[in-house]
Amino acid sequence: MRKFFSLLLLSMCILLGAVTAFAGLNGETLRPDTLPAGMTAAETLQKYHACITHKEMKKAWNLLGADYQKSFGSFTEFCKGFETTVSSEVTDITPVADGPNMTALEYKLTAKDSTKETNVVQVFKGSAELEFFEGRGWKIMSARNELVDTYFPPKW
Repeated sequence: MRKFFSLLLLSMCILLGAVTAFAGLNGETLRPDTLPAGMTAAETLQKYHACITHKEMKKAWNLLGADYQKSFGSFTEFCKGFETTVSSEVTDITPVADGPNMTALEYKLTAKDSTKETNVVQVFKGSAELEFFEGRGWKIMSARNELVDTYFPPKW
């Protein structure tokens, strides 16, 4: 039901031409009464990727909504997916839809991985839906990343 509401809200905002009118430049909504004193939605997304970079996997996991966590399988499988990750950084965050306790963000993701054989840098165009929970802050409910570029720098 929550996913249906998210898609409906996003569709309505796009149809009404209100794609960016409801959100500030840094991803925080223009409704300060719905925001915690802590992180904005954009800061939550950045924090998630910083946790991946610093191998703070439990902290990263805790920034995800329950259904999104389940999509990774178990916490152990989630961690395995980032074993070779050297850094994960989001930039160019742009709000594209907003509701009272939900927002959608688009961003650029640069992921650097290193194995014994090679280094790889992958650049993605991403989008994420986040929901605000009173007393718990923003949670990432879903994310999609489309590969835009890959290159292989010399070994670090």
